[in-house]
Amino acid sequence: MFADAGAILINTVKDEVRIIQELLNSFGKASGLATNLSKSAVFPIRCENVDLTDVMSHFQIPLPSQNFPLHIPWTSITCSAN
Repeated sequence: MFADAGAILINTVKDEVRIIQELLNSFGKASGLATNLSKSAVFPIRCENVDLTDVMSHFQIPLPSQNFPLHIPWTSITCSAN
């Protein structure tokens, strides 16, 4: 059994990111399944004033060179402040 795709939306708080990683690791140990970090991605939303390198230091996932908009082949997702 495996999940093809998923999304986790979290705050840009280092301790919260660490807890998510611990939860994923615990799930993996209990189930025998693992998160494939080489197929994972981080998409920061409105994180201009956040040190993402520090916040995401627990995960070994490359950070993107740009923030949203994220272009998906069939659509475009944008984030704007009102």
